[in-house]
Amino acid sequence: MECFRTIKQECHAQHFFVRQTQAIQNHIFCVLRAFQRLTWMSQDKIIENVYALQKKLFLQLQREFIYNYA
Repeated sequence: MECFRTIKQECHAQHFFVRQTQAIQNHIFCVLRAFQRLTWMSQDKIIENVYALQKKLFLQLQREFIYNYA
């Protein structure tokens, strides 16, 4: 069941900003592809788990914001 949670939280499967069928299909394909890449990166030990990449990117953005605007 963790894979569904990951797809929803990390790949943003629930965020549809389109209404056309083809655009929705493209979004779902991209979500599943992103999940696949996260899983591969985790298995190859590039990242420690599927949640690590988002955390790392978020921390980097916070640091840049503080450095530039504080």
